[in-house]
Amino acid sequence: MMLKKLMYLSGLCMFLVAAAGVSRADSFTLTEDGCSGGCGAGPYGTVTLTQSGSNVDVTETLASGYYFVNTGAGNPLEFNLSTAGTITDVASSTYFDVGASPATASTFGSFTDSIGCTSNCGNGGSNSFNIPTTLSFTVDGVDVSDFTTNSDGNYFATDIGEAGMVNGQMTIIATGNVGAAMAPEPASLLLLGTGLLGLAGAVKMKMSV
Repeated sequence: MMLKKLMYLSGLCMFLVAAAGVSRADSFTLTEDGCSGGCGAGPYGTVTLTQSGSNVDVTETLASGYYFVNTGAGNPLEFNLSTAGTITDVASSTYFDVGASPATASTFGSFTDSIGCTSNCGNGGSNSFNIPTTLSFTVDGVDVSDFTTNSDGNYFATDIGEAGMVNGQMTIIATGNVGAAMAPEPASLLLLGTGLLGLAGAVKMKMSV
């Protein structure tokens, strides 16, 4: 009976390893601003990276009261990749498209890749309330771990404004801090499953002596 239980647990762990390998996610929080006098209280939003096969789905969601703006001090999202990938499936393409690379985000340095704002964004914050507050796209051929910091230690930067501020004062450049993993690491589950298999084998050998 003990052997059967151990074999069941091992099989379950192996199944979890396979499931975890299909999709995992990391969450980042946009917490810092680049305004000399401050630009409202953070956090300003989140960026979530979700692994899906050999691609990563990226979603940036702004906090309530904040909007994407087009001031020239940055882009809707700038990020750094250690391995070159291809940006595809940019949602809300009326407002967002693949930006220039490399891209510079004011005080937060340069990044290898970016999502830019189309002409429909308008200048400054003039059209900000019409722009979606969620940005999503896919980077093909990369892993979540390929998203890394730039030379200034920043994962992400975004050009956003706070509701109620005049256009000339709306710029917020917010940089992302790494968050906790949202799914168990496959390596840890594999180690547990291997350990249970080894224990099951030891019990079987002891029973046969």
